[in-house]
Amino acid sequence: MRPNIDIPWSLHGRVKDHAESNDLDLEEAYIALLKDGLENPSPRPGNMEDPGEDYEVRFLEAPESHISELVTFFRGLDHMSEPLIFEAWRSDIHLSEVKKILAQVKQFAAASPKSGNFTVGQQNGAWVGSGIENFARSLSNQEERYEMVPDSFGLDTYKSESALFICDGPRGNSVAVYAAPRTNSDNFRRFGVNIITDGYPVDNRGMLDFMESSGLSLDHGKSWEQETERVPTEDHEGIQIRPVEKIVGEDNWVHGLICENPFYNNESAIERYFGDSFRELAGYKHVVCELQQHHEIDDDEDYRVESIQATDYDRISGGMFSAVNLQFNVTW
Repeated sequence: MRPNIDIPWSLHGRVKDHAESNDLDLEEAYIALLKDGLENPSPRPGNMEDPGEDYEVRFLEAPESHISELVTFFRGLDHMSEPLIFEAWRSDIHLSEVKKILAQVKQFAAASPKSGNFTVGQQNGAWVGSGIENFARSLSNQEERYEMVPDSFGLDTYKSESALFICDGPRGNSVAVYAAPRTNSDNFRRFGVNIITDGYPVDNRGMLDFMESSGLSLDHGKSWEQETERVPTEDHEGIQIRPVEKIVGEDNWVHGLICENPFYNNESAIERYFGDSFRELAGYKHVVCELQQHHEIDDDEDYRVESIQATDYDRISGGMFSAVNLQFNVTW
């Protein structure tokens, strides 16, 4: 006796595509996919794996910053010519629900453990890292993050935090997750997901599946005109690179740097390069720099600026805080 079950049309459509691409009829496709799933089960959706010993987050002092001002260090969304934002959010949500949704984000984006970047901010400090599992653990365990703060630094804590995670998604799309977790609590003031596409998607089945699995309802796409400024190439030589820490990859090569922020408490430099925008950059004492040419961990190189670009990310922060993405690329 065959089971009488309802299958979502979006999933049924994917099975039809599989059947056509593999020269199968529909019944053969269902049998093959079910058999493969039973013999090679994937981790259960809805569970977020803990990074364990691979958990890696760094604390940045931000003495001139504020809870409502966040700086992220994502590689950027420059490849999109007509970005559209599809947003879904919930208020007064518990951590357990947040982790379930993050697991669905990971599945939708097919995110690897180190893909994407995030910043979690407090009044005068921030934690930065990569990977959605590290992001989930950072949201789950505030006490662990607070223990990273040097004893000599007086961290000011507000009643909530601000957080933003950004990663690449399927078919050239991207995903941004914003959050406002309450301090010393498992509850969030607000939590939202933005799926960012380059124009209206021809195939929206992945988004439909995400809504069904996450329980979120994405709104209609809204256009996003990104405000971006770049430091002119001729000014690169005048900006000194002063590293304070090397970021080492799993291959034991240096992939990035934590450097002194040339814009820290330097309103004149921000005005010179960015005009009246991106004042948030003045608050962070250190910034994350991406190394364009990797090198061995024991090598001490003479670093120089490759490019510096700032982009307004307010539109993907759910109106909870202002956000600036800084792409600070260095070479040697």
